[in-house]
Amino acid sequence: MFWAARFPVSDFTLSCFGLTCIFSGALSWLISIKMCNRLRMRVLYVTSVPLVIAALTMMLTTKMPRLLMFYAHKPALDRWAQQTVNSPNPPIAARVGLYEFRDIGKPRGMPSSSLRCYITKSQGFMCEGGLIYNPSSRPTNESCETYTPASGAWYFLSNDN
Repeated sequence: MFWAARFPVSDFTLSCFGLTCIFSGALSWLISIKMCNRLRMRVLYVTSVPLVIAALTMMLTTKMPRLLMFYAHKPALDRWAQQTVNSPNPPIAARVGLYEFRDIGKPRGMPSSSLRCYITKSQGFMCEGGLIYNPSSRPTNESCETYTPASGAWYFLSNDN
């Protein structure tokens, strides 16, 4: 679940996925308690599984996987964005670290120094995600797209179609 949440995706998709994992974890926890005969093993199950579920829930509600991946690649993303914005013909697709971008282009209604990049592996249930690079100002949300600040000139893009 931590690995699946590393890309910008819709909050609806992440919530459904998280609730499914929490429900299945709680169900397996209850089954294992019923089947465990020894007291020492029962204490281990009673304490460890809820702690893991709580830690996973905290990480996903704070969007920590997405932020960790972004901050690990931020210097490379900044260099790549500067090169791409200044390039006379930007690429259609690119790979920067673990990010695989597609449909790279200039967003409508934003300055020429901005970029929109959809992430190839971020498709989920009725959503896709990406990054926006806009050094001049914060982008305004479009009809289906929402932008949340990442760091500096970068914004996370969620597209719920």
